[in-house]
Amino acid sequence: MALDEECLEYQIFLDPCKSSEDVNATRLRCHAALTTILARLKPRLQRCIWQREPFTLWTTESLDSGDDMHARVPCHLWGRMCFGESIDDEWFAVGLLLQLSSEQRDLTIC
Repeated sequence: MALDEECLEYQIFLDPCKSSEDVNATRLRCHAALTTILARLKPRLQRCIWQREPFTLWTTESLDSGDDMHARVPCHLWGRMCFGESIDDEWFAVGLLLQLSSEQRDLTIC
């Protein structure tokens, strides 16, 4: 499915604690990270009035990418928001992601 040009999609991967971490451990870490991240961002998010959709974040399960080289995409955090013509909403969301990446160094955000 093509992403609308007025939407922002983001994925947050937790760096593995160890190379042999199993799927259940990754899932638990993702849920814990989601709770921590949303609590950290809550003061900034509560004051926002969004034009279309608010900044959201969920956990996703392991997915089959369909690509032999990258057979499994591990459990991670995922979000998508449509901001319409409000560039301010888009840049605010990007700012939140930048804040996360600077405060929590064990994340990879794309």
